[in-house]
Amino acid sequence: MLVGSPAASNITEEGAMIADGDTASERRFLSLDFTRRGSWG
Repeated sequence: MLVGSPAASNITEEGAMIADGDTASERRFLSLDFTRRGSWG
């Protein structure tokens, strides 16, 4: 699904879940200013 600007939709927080050790995905999400919050569960 393609979504427009989160700010234009009044979305103030977004989340993502990726597999531990998937360094390519980790780098990508960090470049988008996501913050790692720790382990799931």
